[in-house]
Amino acid sequence: ASSYVDGGLFGVYAGCAPGDGAALLDVVFREVAGVREGAGGDEIARAQAQLRAGILMSMESAFSRCERVARQLLIHGAPRSVAEIVARIEAVDEAAVRACAERTLAGSRPTLAAIGPVADTPGYDAVAAGLA
Repeated sequence: ASSYVDGGLFGVYAGCAPGDGAALLDVVFREVAGVREGAGGDEIARAQAQLRAGILMSMESAFSRCERVARQLLIHGAPRSVAEIVARIEAVDEAAVRACAERTLAGSRPTLAAIGPVADTPGYDAVAAGLA
């Protein structure tokens, strides 16, 4: 998944075998609906651990440190300490995930891009209904 909410984009990337496009979209719809209903505490804890590990491991690379600081300067106007970032990650709870999902997905119009054998892939109306 990609998220550029400030630019109006939230994306999900998924791949499947030929002929499984409709089934894949059903899974995507269920997952998006699940996030709207709230992620479980175990899932949030796993995501937090993955983010913390990624941030801490990226500190080993000079390029990653420079990229992180540059991104923070562009987005926040100032770099943030690793401790502050980790604290913000740890502050995320189920209510915050639900609120973010609702804010991100409410009133959005989906776009679908598919490559390969797409004859079985549902059309726009089905995708819009599945994500509503």
